[in-house]
Amino acid sequence: MRLMHRLLLAAALLAAPLPAYAGCSLGTPSPANNIAISATGTTGALTASLLSTSSSVTNMTGFYVSGSGATTAIVLDVTVTGSVGGTLHFSYGVSGTTTAANTPLNITFACPLQAAAANTAIVVNVPAAGTGSVIQSVTAFGY
Repeated sequence: MRLMHRLLLAAALLAAPLPAYAGCSLGTPSPANNIAISATGTTGALTASLLSTSSSVTNMTGFYVSGSGATTAIVLDVTVTGSVGGTLHFSYGVSGTTTAANTPLNITFACPLQAAAANTAIVVNVPAAGTGSVIQSVTAFGY
C-alpha cells in the first residue's frame, strides 16, 4: 500500500506543470506579447533590437546567432546592450572555411533579461564576420 501511495504521489508531481520562469519575479508572458526580430547579412555587422513602448519594459528570453565561415577564422564578441546591469558579452566562433557552418550561439536566459528602463530597447550586436562570409543571422526573442 505504501509503495502504491508513493507511486501515485510521484506520478502526480511529474504530471504537474511547472510555471514558466519559476523563481523569477517577472511573471509569465502572454503569447500576445511575445516578440522576435531577426537580421541577416554577409560580411557586415548585424543587430537585432527588441523594441519597447513608453509604457512598457521589454524582457529578452534569449537570442540565436548562426552563419557560415569566412576566409579567416575569428572569434567575435557578441554583446547584449540596454539591459539591467549593463552590457553582456558572449563569444561566437567563425570558421576559417567559407563553406562551413559555424557552431550556433544559442542563449536562453533562465530568467528573462529585463531592459534598463521603460521605452529602452534590448539589442543583440554581432560584429562583422569578415571577408568571404556567405550568410550570418541573429534572432532575438522575448516579450
